[in-house]
Amino acid sequence: MVKGRIASIQEYWFVIVSDLVIVMGIFLIPTLAHLSPFPIYYLDPMRILLLIGYALTKSKNNSIILAIGIPLTSTFLSGHPLGYKAILISVELLLNMTLYFKFIKVFQRYRALSLFTSIIASKLIYYMLKFIFLRYSLIYGPLVSTSIVVQLISVTAISVVYHIMIHKSHYQR
Repeated sequence: MVKGRIASIQEYWFVIVSDLVIVMGIFLIPTLAHLSPFPIYYLDPMRILLLIGYALTKSKNNSIILAIGIPLTSTFLSGHPLGYKAILISVELLLNMTLYFKFIKVFQRYRALSLFTSIIASKLIYYMLKFIFLRYSLIYGPLVSTSIVVQLISVTAISVVYHIMIHKSHYQR
C-alpha cells in the first residue's frame, strides 16, 4: 500500500476479496450468536471485523468504507441493527478509525494505546449521540445496555490482540 491507497491491481483484488470475507463474517455473526451460550455482542464483532479488514489491507480508505458499510450491510443481511442504531454504530466505527489514524501519529509505536484511546473516545461520542437519539425517541432502550466493565474488558482485549497481530505482521515482512 502507498500511504493508505491501493497501489496495484493485485492489491485492489486483495482488498475486494478481504471485504467479501468481512461481509461473509457479517452474515455469520447472527448464526454464531444463536449457537453460542455467550453473548457474542460483548466481543464487539463489527469493530473486530473492521480491524481485521484494516489489518489485512492497510488501506485507510477501505477502512472508512468498512466502518460505514459493516453496520449497514448487517442491517440489510440480518435485520440488525435497525435504522438509527445502524447509523449510530457507523458513526462510532467511522470516528474510531479516524481517531485511530490521528492518534497513531501522536503515539507512534504504541498502537494498542492509539486503538484503546480511539475506541474510548468514539464510544463516548456514541453514547452522547445515543442519548440524543433516545431523547427524541428515534431509538428505544437503555442508554447503556452492555456493562461499562464488560466494555472496558472488551476494548482492552481488542487493543492488545490487535497490537500483537499488527506487531507480528510488521516483523514478518
